[in-house]
Amino acid sequence: MAVSGLASIGRERVSNDAANQIKAFIQQQGIVPGQRLPSERELGENLQISRASLREAIRGLESEGILEVRHGIGTFLQHSATAAFMHDAAITLVQSADGPLALMKARLAVEPMIAELAAREPAPSLLKRLEGATDAMEEQITSDDVPTRNHDLIFHETLAELCNNPILGEFGCRLCVLRQKITWTQIMDASLHAAETQRSFVDQHRKVIKAIKDKNGAAAFQSMYDHIQQTHDVVASLMESK
Repeated sequence: MAVSGLASIGRERVSNDAANQIKAFIQQQGIVPGQRLPSERELGENLQISRASLREAIRGLESEGILEVRHGIGTFLQHSATAAFMHDAAITLVQSADGPLALMKARLAVEPMIAELAAREPAPSLLKRLEGATDAMEEQITSDDVPTRNHDLIFHETLAELCNNPILGEFGCRLCVLRQKITWTQIMDASLHAAETQRSFVDQHRKVIKAIKDKNGAAAFQSMYDHIQQTHDVVASLMESK
């Protein structure tokens, strides 16, 4: 790799570290949305960050919707920052020892209702995508132990889109994002290498699809609940064996 490339990576790491320090400072100081942060000089001295690194980190946090820079006035915590901090906290939890099971409990609370709502007026194009993801999972069962996690994610993300409720759909999509974090990914990849588990997941997906096609909300709810409950049991078993 060229020296300039290494320098660029180094700057990015410094900027990310600085951004994390700023977020930690905001939480520690109890700064609320709409409140102004200390001046760049004060913040830099407090966090022992160079002015250049601090400015780059602030620009990054502004692009993420966490900070707002009002030129000549100061830097403020945006109202949308609360969701970003909650997301960071959720990622930390998922990567903790108890995180995968906590995530499964959240899925049990949300995804069966998503499936029930999806059965009311299912869009044909999204139903086709559900079937395509499930078919792809089934095809991979006999193909050199390739994990089917990506197709499984497509199935659940599509279901969230299919439920026609923007709030529940957003929750469903966020749960899919959390599933892709380190600890969860390692556990699920291990479970998906077992052909019996893969076949069971495929069969359960097909039950959910059938209930949605039949516009049977109660059956869709129960089928999804049974699927997530079995996934919970698989995860719990894998965690106990680690």
